[in-house]
Amino acid sequence: MKFELSHIVGENGEAGTRATVRLTFETKLFAGQSFAVNLRYCPNPCCSCSVAGFECVPEAEPEEQYRFDLDVTERRIDEEVRSAPEEVALGRAFLAEAQEEHWVWLLDWLITAKRRLMDTMDLDALEVDLPAEVMAGEGTMVSYSEVFPWATTPRFTFDAAEWFVDDQHCVRPGCDCTKAGLGFFPVRVESVQPAPVVKSSAYLFFDYRTGKSKLITVRPGSPAPSRLLKALLSSERDLAETLRHRHGQLKQLGRRLMPESVHNFSAGLSPAGGKVGGAANGDGLLQPSTPQVQRALQEPGRNDPCPCGSGRKFKRCCGGA
Repeated sequence: MKFELSHIVGENGEAGTRATVRLTFETKLFAGQSFAVNLRYCPNPCCSCSVAGFECVPEAEPEEQYRFDLDVTERRIDEEVRSAPEEVALGRAFLAEAQEEHWVWLLDWLITAKRRLMDTMDLDALEVDLPAEVMAGEGTMVSYSEVFPWATTPRFTFDAAEWFVDDQHCVRPGCDCTKAGLGFFPVRVESVQPAPVVKSSAYLFFDYRTGKSKLITVRPGSPAPSRLLKALLSSERDLAETLRHRHGQLKQLGRRLMPESVHNFSAGLSPAGGKVGGAANGDGLLQPSTPQVQRALQEPGRNDPCPCGSGRKFKRCCGGA
Protein backbone atom coordinates (compact mmCIF):
# COMPACT_ATOMS: atom_id res chain seq x y z
CA MET A 1 0.00 0.00 0.00
CA LYS A 2 1.22 3.48 -0.90
CA PHE A 3 0.65 6.06 1.83
CA GLU A 4 1.24 9.64 0.65
CA LEU A 5 0.69 12.61 2.98
CA SER A 6 -0.81 15.66 1.29
CA HIS A 7 -1.18 18.14 4.16
CA ILE A 8 -2.20 18.62 7.79
CA VAL A 9 -5.07 20.96 8.56
CA GLY A 10 -5.37 23.14 11.66
CA GLU A 11 -8.32 25.17 12.84
CA ASN A 12 -7.64 28.94 13.26
CA GLY A 13 -3.94 28.36 13.68
CA GLU A 14 -4.42 25.53 16.17
CA ALA A 15 -2.86 22.08 16.03
CA GLY A 16 -3.72 19.93 13.05
CA THR A 17 -6.27 17.33 14.12
CA ARG A 18 -7.06 16.64 10.45
CA ALA A 19 -4.82 15.49 7.64
CA THR A 20 -5.22 14.43 4.03
CA VAL A 21 -3.42 11.41 2.59
CA ARG A 22 -3.60 9.38 -0.60
CA LEU A 23 -3.88 5.61 -0.30
CA THR A 24 -3.32 3.17 -3.14
CA PHE A 25 -4.03 -0.47 -2.37
CA GLU A 26 -1.99 -3.23 -3.95
CA THR A 27 -3.74 -6.51 -3.16
CA LYS A 28 -7.07 -8.30 -3.18
CA LEU A 29 -10.43 -6.51 -3.35
CA PHE A 30 -9.16 -2.93 -3.76
CA ALA A 31 -5.98 -3.67 -5.74
CA GLY A 32 -4.96 -0.72 -7.90
CA GLN A 33 -7.60 1.61 -6.43
CA SER A 34 -6.61 4.99 -4.98
CA PHE A 35 -8.48 7.00 -2.36
CA ALA A 36 -8.19 10.56 -1.11
CA VAL A 37 -8.47 10.15 2.66
CA ASN A 38 -9.33 12.78 5.24
CA LEU A 39 -8.03 11.69 8.64
CA ARG A 40 -9.51 13.06 11.84
CA TYR A 41 -8.71 12.76 15.53
CA CYS A 42 -10.76 13.89 18.51
CA PRO A 43 -9.76 17.53 19.21
CA ASN A 44 -10.16 17.22 22.99
CA PRO A 45 -6.66 17.04 24.58
CA CYS A 46 -8.19 15.32 27.63
CA CYS A 47 -9.68 12.45 25.63
CA SER A 48 -7.56 9.32 25.95
CA CYS A 49 -8.93 7.54 22.89
CA SER A 50 -6.53 6.89 20.00
CA VAL A 51 -9.14 6.45 17.27
CA ALA A 52 -8.61 7.94 13.83
CA GLY A 53 -11.54 8.47 11.49
CA PHE A 54 -10.85 7.64 7.83
CA GLU A 55 -13.10 9.45 5.32
CA CYS A 56 -12.20 7.86 1.99
CA VAL A 57 -13.19 9.17 -1.45
CA PRO A 58 -12.38 6.88 -4.42
CA GLU A 59 -10.51 8.79 -7.13
CA ALA A 60 -12.48 6.89 -9.77
CA GLU A 61 -15.84 7.72 -8.13
CA PRO A 62 -15.46 11.07 -6.36
CA GLU A 63 -19.19 11.19 -5.56
CA GLU A 64 -18.81 8.18 -3.25
CA GLN A 65 -17.46 8.20 0.29
CA TYR A 66 -16.49 5.43 2.70
CA ARG A 67 -15.95 5.92 6.44
CA PHE A 68 -14.28 3.62 8.93
CA ASP A 69 -12.54 4.21 12.26
CA LEU A 70 -9.30 2.61 13.45
CA ASP A 71 -7.72 2.47 16.87
CA VAL A 72 -4.12 3.26 15.98
CA THR A 73 -2.64 1.77 19.15
CA GLU A 74 -4.78 -1.38 19.10
CA ARG A 75 -4.41 -1.54 15.31
CA ARG A 76 -7.97 -2.67 14.82
CA ILE A 77 -11.29 -1.40 13.52
CA ASP A 78 -13.16 0.56 16.17
CA GLU A 79 -16.22 -1.58 16.79
CA GLU A 80 -18.05 1.19 18.63
CA VAL A 81 -18.67 2.91 15.29
CA ARG A 82 -21.05 1.01 13.06
CA SER A 83 -19.82 0.97 9.47
CA ALA A 84 -21.42 -0.46 6.33
CA PRO A 85 -20.03 -3.82 5.10
CA GLU A 86 -18.09 -2.21 2.23
CA GLU A 87 -16.58 0.31 4.68
CA VAL A 88 -15.52 -2.49 7.02
CA ALA A 89 -13.95 -4.27 4.04
CA LEU A 90 -11.95 -1.15 3.18
CA GLY A 91 -10.82 -0.87 6.79
CA ARG A 92 -9.69 -4.48 6.77
CA ALA A 93 -7.78 -3.86 3.56
CA PHE A 94 -5.91 -1.05 5.29
CA LEU A 95 -5.15 -3.32 8.27
CA ALA A 96 -3.83 -6.00 5.92
CA GLU A 97 -1.51 -3.70 3.97
CA ALA A 98 -0.42 -1.10 6.54
CA GLN A 99 3.26 -1.25 7.40
CA GLU A 100 4.93 -0.41 10.70
CA GLU A 101 5.96 3.01 9.39
CA HIS A 102 2.33 3.88 8.70
CA TRP A 103 1.25 3.03 12.24
CA VAL A 104 4.18 4.96 13.69
CA TRP A 105 3.23 8.04 11.64
CA LEU A 106 -0.41 7.85 12.70
CA LEU A 107 0.50 7.57 16.38
CA ASP A 108 3.13 10.30 16.19
CA TRP A 109 0.63 12.61 14.54
CA LEU A 110 -1.93 11.88 17.27
CA ILE A 111 0.53 12.58 20.08
CA THR A 112 1.83 15.75 18.44
CA ALA A 113 -1.68 17.05 17.75
CA LYS A 114 -2.88 16.38 21.30
CA ARG A 115 0.13 18.09 22.85
CA ARG A 116 -0.17 21.11 20.58
CA LEU A 117 -3.84 21.39 21.51
CA MET A 118 -2.74 21.64 25.13
CA ASP A 119 -0.78 24.79 24.23
CA THR A 120 -3.91 26.60 23.02
CA MET A 121 -6.72 24.99 25.04
CA ASP A 122 -9.20 27.17 26.91
CA LEU A 123 -9.28 25.80 30.47
CA ASP A 124 -12.52 27.67 31.14
CA ALA A 125 -14.31 25.81 28.34
CA LEU A 126 -12.47 22.48 28.30
CA GLU A 127 -14.65 19.35 28.45
CA VAL A 128 -13.04 17.40 31.28
CA ASP A 129 -13.91 15.72 34.56
CA LEU A 130 -11.86 15.64 37.72
CA PRO A 131 -11.79 12.30 39.60
CA ALA A 132 -15.10 11.52 41.29
CA GLU A 133 -13.60 11.24 44.76
CA VAL A 134 -11.99 14.67 44.43
CA MET A 135 -15.28 16.15 43.29
CA ALA A 136 -16.89 14.59 46.36
CA GLY A 137 -14.35 16.23 48.66
CA GLU A 138 -12.66 12.93 49.56
CA GLY A 139 -9.24 14.02 48.31
CA THR A 140 -7.45 16.96 46.77
CA MET A 141 -4.46 15.53 44.91
CA VAL A 142 -4.88 14.88 41.18
CA SER A 143 -2.35 13.27 38.86
CA TYR A 144 -1.64 15.53 35.89
CA SER A 145 -1.57 12.56 33.51
CA GLU A 146 -4.98 11.49 34.79
CA VAL A 147 -6.47 14.70 33.39
CA PHE A 148 -4.12 15.11 30.41
CA PRO A 149 -3.22 11.55 29.31
CA TRP A 150 -1.14 12.69 26.31
CA ALA A 151 1.10 15.07 28.25
CA THR A 152 4.82 14.42 28.42
CA THR A 153 5.97 12.54 31.50
CA PRO A 154 9.18 13.55 33.30
CA ARG A 155 11.78 10.84 32.66
CA PHE A 156 15.37 10.32 33.71
CA THR A 157 18.12 7.72 33.92
CA PHE A 158 19.45 6.43 37.24
CA ASP A 159 22.08 3.69 37.52
CA ALA A 160 21.62 2.85 33.83
CA ALA A 161 17.86 2.29 34.32
CA GLU A 162 15.02 4.40 32.97
CA TRP A 163 12.58 6.01 35.40
CA PHE A 164 9.47 8.14 35.03
CA VAL A 165 7.61 10.38 37.45
CA ASP A 166 3.90 10.79 38.11
CA ASP A 167 3.26 14.35 39.29
CA GLN A 168 0.21 15.11 41.43
CA HIS A 169 -1.15 18.46 42.50
CA CYS A 170 -3.60 19.86 45.01
CA VAL A 171 -6.64 21.31 43.24
CA ARG A 172 -8.51 22.62 46.28
CA PRO A 173 -9.62 26.18 45.54
CA GLY A 174 -8.13 28.64 48.00
CA CYS A 175 -5.05 26.55 48.75
CA ASP A 176 -1.89 28.49 47.93
CA CYS A 177 0.64 25.68 48.39
CA THR A 178 3.54 25.37 45.96
CA LYS A 179 4.25 21.68 46.46
CA ALA A 180 3.73 18.80 44.05
CA GLY A 181 3.56 15.11 44.90
CA LEU A 182 6.11 13.11 42.91
CA GLY A 183 5.87 9.34 42.53
CA PHE A 184 8.98 7.61 41.13
CA PHE A 185 8.58 4.50 38.97
CA PRO A 186 11.16 2.38 37.13
CA VAL A 187 10.25 1.82 33.48
CA ARG A 188 9.55 -1.87 33.16
CA VAL A 189 10.76 -3.59 30.01
CA GLU A 190 10.30 -7.21 30.97
CA SER A 191 7.04 -9.09 30.45
CA VAL A 192 5.15 -9.30 33.71
CA GLN A 193 1.69 -10.19 34.91
CA PRO A 194 -0.34 -7.06 35.71
CA ALA A 195 -0.53 -6.34 39.42
CA PRO A 196 -3.76 -5.04 41.02
CA VAL A 197 -1.96 -1.96 42.38
CA VAL A 198 1.46 -0.58 41.48
CA LYS A 199 3.03 1.57 44.15
CA SER A 200 5.77 4.05 43.53
CA SER A 201 9.31 3.21 44.59
CA ALA A 202 9.30 6.55 46.39
CA TYR A 203 6.78 9.32 46.92
CA LEU A 204 7.68 12.80 48.13
CA PHE A 205 6.47 16.36 48.17
CA PHE A 206 8.62 18.78 46.19
CA ASP A 207 8.25 22.53 46.62
CA TYR A 208 8.83 23.92 43.16
CA ARG A 209 9.24 27.43 44.61
CA THR A 210 11.91 26.71 47.22
CA GLY A 211 13.37 23.47 45.88
CA LYS A 212 12.84 21.73 49.23
CA SER A 213 11.42 18.21 49.46
CA LYS A 214 9.70 16.07 52.09
CA LEU A 215 9.71 12.28 51.93
CA ILE A 216 6.33 10.59 52.36
CA THR A 217 6.95 6.92 51.53
CA VAL A 218 9.73 4.73 50.16
CA ARG A 219 9.59 1.03 49.34
CA PRO A 220 12.18 -1.28 50.94
CA GLY A 221 15.10 -1.88 48.61
CA SER A 222 14.39 1.20 46.50
CA PRO A 223 17.15 3.71 45.71
CA ALA A 224 17.50 6.63 48.08
CA PRO A 225 14.74 9.16 47.17
CA SER A 226 17.22 12.02 47.44
CA ARG A 227 19.35 10.43 44.72
CA LEU A 228 16.31 9.85 42.51
CA LEU A 229 15.27 13.46 42.92
CA LYS A 230 18.78 14.67 42.13
CA ALA A 231 18.84 12.58 38.95
CA LEU A 232 15.41 13.91 37.97
CA LEU A 233 16.43 17.53 38.49
CA SER A 234 19.60 16.97 36.49
CA SER A 235 17.62 15.55 33.58
CA GLU A 236 14.63 17.90 33.74
CA ARG A 237 16.24 21.33 34.08
CA ASP A 238 12.89 23.11 33.82
CA LEU A 239 11.08 20.82 36.27
CA ALA A 240 10.15 23.60 38.70
CA GLU A 241 8.57 25.70 35.97
CA THR A 242 6.81 22.65 34.51
CA LEU A 243 5.29 21.76 37.88
CA ARG A 244 4.29 25.36 38.53
CA HIS A 245 2.54 25.54 35.15
CA ARG A 246 0.77 22.20 35.57
CA HIS A 247 -0.34 23.04 39.10
CA GLY A 248 -1.79 26.33 37.86
CA GLN A 249 -3.75 24.55 35.15
CA LEU A 250 -5.22 21.99 37.54
CA LYS A 251 -6.04 24.67 40.11
CA GLN A 252 -7.91 26.61 37.43
CA LEU A 253 -9.93 23.50 36.60
CA GLY A 254 -10.57 22.95 40.31
CA ARG A 255 -11.95 26.47 40.72
CA ARG A 256 -14.29 25.93 37.78
CA LEU A 257 -15.39 22.35 38.35
CA MET A 258 -15.35 21.62 42.08
CA PRO A 259 -18.62 22.22 43.97
CA GLU A 260 -19.03 25.21 46.29
CA SER A 261 -19.01 22.98 49.37
CA VAL A 262 -15.43 21.98 48.57
CA HIS A 263 -14.48 25.61 47.83
CA ASN A 264 -15.33 26.47 51.42
CA PHE A 265 -13.08 23.86 53.03
CA SER A 266 -10.40 25.51 55.14
CA ALA A 267 -6.87 24.14 55.62
CA GLY A 268 -8.00 20.63 54.75
CA LEU A 269 -10.98 20.62 57.14
CA SER A 270 -14.54 19.94 56.12
CA PRO A 271 -17.33 22.10 57.61
CA ALA A 272 -17.85 19.30 60.13
CA GLY A 273 -14.18 19.36 61.10
CA GLY A 274 -13.11 16.12 59.39
CA LYS A 275 -9.96 15.82 57.34
CA VAL A 276 -10.35 15.89 53.56
CA GLY A 277 -8.28 13.29 51.72
CA GLY A 278 -5.54 13.22 54.35
CA ALA A 279 -3.88 15.13 57.14
CA ALA A 280 -2.84 18.74 56.81
CA ASN A 281 0.91 19.03 57.25
CA GLY A 282 0.88 22.40 58.97
CA ASP A 283 1.44 24.61 55.93
CA GLY A 284 -1.87 24.11 54.18
CA LEU A 285 -0.78 21.18 51.97
CA LEU A 286 -2.79 18.02 52.36
CA GLN A 287 -0.81 14.82 52.58
CA PRO A 288 -2.51 12.20 50.42
CA SER A 289 -4.19 9.36 52.26
CA THR A 290 -3.14 5.82 51.33
CA PRO A 291 -6.28 5.00 49.26
CA GLN A 292 -5.89 8.27 47.38
CA VAL A 293 -2.27 7.63 46.47
CA GLN A 294 -3.15 4.15 45.29
CA ARG A 295 -5.94 5.56 43.15
CA ALA A 296 -3.63 7.93 41.35
CA LEU A 297 -0.89 5.33 40.91
CA GLN A 298 -2.89 2.23 40.03
CA GLU A 299 -1.62 -0.01 37.26
CA PRO A 300 -3.23 1.19 34.02
CA GLY A 301 -5.60 -1.10 32.16
CA ARG A 302 -4.13 -2.98 29.22
CA ASN A 303 -5.79 -0.56 26.79
CA ASP A 304 -5.11 2.62 28.75
CA PRO A 305 -2.37 5.07 27.68
CA CYS A 306 0.93 4.08 29.25
CA PRO A 307 1.77 6.39 32.18
CA CYS A 308 5.37 6.70 30.98
CA GLY A 309 4.15 9.24 28.41
CA SER A 310 4.98 7.35 25.22
CA GLY A 311 1.41 7.71 23.94
CA ARG A 312 1.12 3.97 23.32
CA LYS A 313 -1.29 1.57 24.96
CA PHE A 314 0.03 0.22 28.27
CA LYS A 315 0.14 -3.36 26.97
CA ARG A 316 2.27 -2.24 23.99
CA CYS A 317 4.68 -0.29 26.17
CA CYS A 318 5.69 -0.69 29.83
CA GLY A 319 3.09 -3.40 30.41
CA GLY A 320 4.30 -5.65 27.61
CA ALA A 321 7.48 -7.17 26.27
